[in-house]
Amino acid sequence: MTTASNNEPIDERRTSFRISPPPGVVREIAVWFRSPSEDRVLPLAVLGKPDLVSRNGNGSVVLENSSSAGVALRVPHAFLPPSGTWEGAFLYIYLKLASPLPGKYTTVSLFLGAAVVSLSNDRRDTRLHCRLVQRGTPDTAKKSLTMFSIARAGVKELTVWGDEILRMGRGILPPISPGLNLEYLLDEIEHLELPSSPTQEPTT
Repeated sequence: MTTASNNEPIDERRTSFRISPPPGVVREIAVWFRSPSEDRVLPLAVLGKPDLVSRNGNGSVVLENSSSAGVALRVPHAFLPPSGTWEGAFLYIYLKLASPLPGKYTTVSLFLGAAVVSLSNDRRDTRLHCRLVQRGTPDTAKKSLTMFSIARAGVKELTVWGDEILRMGRGILPPISPGLNLEYLLDEIEHLELPSSPTQEPTT
């Protein structure tokens, strides 16, 4: 994990944090090498099948790190489609991310548009360093997504997810809620201060 310089304003530093996810928390990732849609509405029939897919860490693309404003994708050379230049290319990215915190069994799903800003290569893989510029929301009545700009806002869910990864690494668990959530029932019971069972006198 790398972070931004301490000389940057706080908000800029926050969007520049790069979090490397631990194994098991990136449930699904898919990538489409497409031109950005001229229409805000992106039908699934137009989007088509992804060019790269991984599930539970197995497949043709790896989320190497992320921040609220960008992601780095690692792709084996054998899976990367040919292109004259990748810098400035546009991608659609789907992420399904699990919370890394013990006992928190939630996932967040994101559909994002990204611009490739730089590349790096080693003997086996190419890394696509991407700036997030769009986000898609699913249409509840049609098989399509509505895209809108996030170039200045970033992705809050990626910030929260990154914070959870950092907290997990430091052994800091979330505070127990005053209410009850069935999703965390066993953890809630484990943290209860239950009274000792009263000693029962033997009956005669």
